[in-house]
Amino acid sequence: MQDAAGNLYGVAEGGPGAGVIYKLSPKGKGGILFSFQGGMQIDEPQLPAGGVSMDASGIIFGAAQFGSDQACGLGCGDIFQLAQVHRRC
Repeated sequence: MQDAAGNLYGVAEGGPGAGVIYKLSPKGKGGILFSFQGGMQIDEPQLPAGGVSMDASGIIFGAAQFGSDQACGLGCGDIFQLAQVHRRC
């Protein structure tokens, strides 16, 4: 996803934890905005996939392969939102 300033946002399954949301500036500077936590007992979204979108207020939305329903086996995902973090990347 690209914002009006030319920054790119995306997700990766790797990185610290169970995936990350990252930002890359037009000048090539990048950083991790959020790191998903891993583990079988974590009831938060894990392993983001499929990219992200952003609303007009700067909130980032996306989907994760695993979610908050620990009773569900493989294949249960989750939708997440992340308030935009304003920092220099």
